[in-house]
Amino acid sequence: MFDNINQEARTWGMWCHLASLVGIALGLLSIIGIPPLPFNILGPLAIWLWKKKEHPFIDEQGKESLNFQISLTIYAIGIGIIAVVVGIVVGIIAGSNLPSGANTDRVGGALIVGFGVSAGILAIELALISLVGLALVTFAAIKAKGGQSYRYPLTLRFLR
Repeated sequence: MFDNINQEARTWGMWCHLASLVGIALGLLSIIGIPPLPFNILGPLAIWLWKKKEHPFIDEQGKESLNFQISLTIYAIGIGIIAVVVGIVVGIIAGSNLPSGANTDRVGGALIVGFGVSAGILAIELALISLVGLALVTFAAIKAKGGQSYRYPLTLRFLR
C-alpha cells in the first residue's frame, strides 16, 4: 500500500500500537483510587499527533490504533452498563422472592446478590477485553514493525 516504508516509520507505526499497553498498565492506578481514565487512548494519541506528518504509514497505523482503543473503551462501557442492569434485575428478583414483611437483613442480602452478579460479569468482561486487546495489539505491532498495514476487527472507524 505504501512505497518506501523506512525503518523509522515502521518503528513508530509499531509504537502507535504498543503505546496502548502502557496506558492499560497506567489504568491499573484506579486500584489505588486514581479515577480511571482512558489511558489506553492517550498513548497512541500522543504518538500519532507527534509523528503523523512524518510518514503516511505512521498516520495510518496511529489512526487504526486509536480507532481500536476507542472502540474497546466503548465496548467496555457498554458491557459495564449491561452488567449493572443485570445486577439490579437479579437483586430485584431476589428481593421480590422474599416473604411479605421480610426484615431488612434479607433485603440487603438480595442487594448483595445483585451486586455480586454485577461484579462477576464486570470482572469476566474486563479480563476478556484485556486479553483480546493484548493479543490484537501485539499482532498489530508485529505487522507494523514488518511494514504491513493492519486493520483491527470489529473496530468503529472514527478517524479516517
